[in-house]
Amino acid sequence: MKRRWLTVALLASILGIVCAGLSLKTYLDIHETGMVEGSFCTIGDFINCDAVEVSSYAAINGFPIAGFGLAFYILIFVFTLISRFSRGFKRPTVAFAWWMTIPAVLYSAFLGYISIHVLRSLCLTCLGMYLANLLLFFSLFFAMGMPAREWGTFIWGYWISVFTHAKKGIDFMPRFWMHLLVTVIFFAVGFVFISASTSKINEVSDLEMNEYISRFYRQSKYDLQIDKETLPMWGTKNAPVTVVEFSDYRCPFCRVAAFMVKPFLSEFKRDVALYFVNYPLDSTCNHYMKRQMHPGACLGAKAGICANKVGKFWPYHDLLFKSKGRIDDKLVNKLAKKLEINEKDFDTCLNDPETERQLVNEIEAARRIYITGTPSIFVNDRHLRFWRNPYILQEIVGREIKSSKKSKKNKEVIEK
Repeated sequence: MKRRWLTVALLASILGIVCAGLSLKTYLDIHETGMVEGSFCTIGDFINCDAVEVSSYAAINGFPIAGFGLAFYILIFVFTLISRFSRGFKRPTVAFAWWMTIPAVLYSAFLGYISIHVLRSLCLTCLGMYLANLLLFFSLFFAMGMPAREWGTFIWGYWISVFTHAKKGIDFMPRFWMHLLVTVIFFAVGFVFISASTSKINEVSDLEMNEYISRFYRQSKYDLQIDKETLPMWGTKNAPVTVVEFSDYRCPFCRVAAFMVKPFLSEFKRDVALYFVNYPLDSTCNHYMKRQMHPGACLGAKAGICANKVGKFWPYHDLLFKSKGRIDDKLVNKLAKKLEINEKDFDTCLNDPETERQLVNEIEAARRIYITGTPSIFVNDRHLRFWRNPYILQEIVGREIKSSKKSKKNKEVIEK
């Protein structure tokens, strides 16, 4: 038994524990409080832990994968610690721990593929766990001190010994079933504790999900007459799924939607086009308002329109929703300056009659479908009333994507 490799394994498991713990905390924070503030490892669109944690790949049946990871690394740490400092069961414990790393490495490869090719975002804490898995795989194997020529004999002999209860090609008894029992008990206890932490997350039962989906599709489609060429868009133009968000920069629920809808659509970015439409509940520009509700919302809407004209809408949108207090000339210009938008051009745009006309057109588009409050969100022209639950949002968008692809495939078959 080579102790220096066991030391490497201990350090690798500690790395895994830290990264899994941080990942689990990020997951819980996002699902409990939203994404108004990005986590420490969200640096941009690509290096973005939050985008990974809000995806449907971050959990299995509502249980966060980071929770499984945390339990896995703690158990590996305990096994390695026992092997490093105890007198008995060294090789059987190290061997069992090594076999546990194989599915971990394979699952890391799968998640890495999903991260790069589907989510198009890199999670630093996930990367730390991938590295920890590789280090554990090699360090635990080398810790057993076997020459390369004996690897095949060990792999074959280990499992023969497990099922025959006799040494076959190896010089120790595996004690596989004992270690497996300990592992099952440990994961069961971990599952209970982590499930208690995730109980605050608003999950949806299958029955509730089916009811929400049924209610969504029982609706008639609205005729959304919006000018997509002038509106800010996120995602992919001409995508099979169109999400339209009518919003107000002074509306507290719109602030929640601003940091929930777009992030939870990250994994569908190639198949979704998200449009932002202004509907300020401010009588300054919205003549449908019988009384003043959100003073400054009209100015915020104009500022967003101007930011969009220079290609900086979404960063400006985020800053404006994060800002506290009233929206006035000082604030909108301060945010524009922060994004390095030309101050003179920005002021000119704010006072341009064309900006006013565009805002009026957006207000009229909202009123044509009888919108009276914000946020109002539509998925492929149907009103999504349950947008605050990400699971429902992702389920409906996923179904719309599948339906669109199926229709396209059927059309191609008919044309052939």
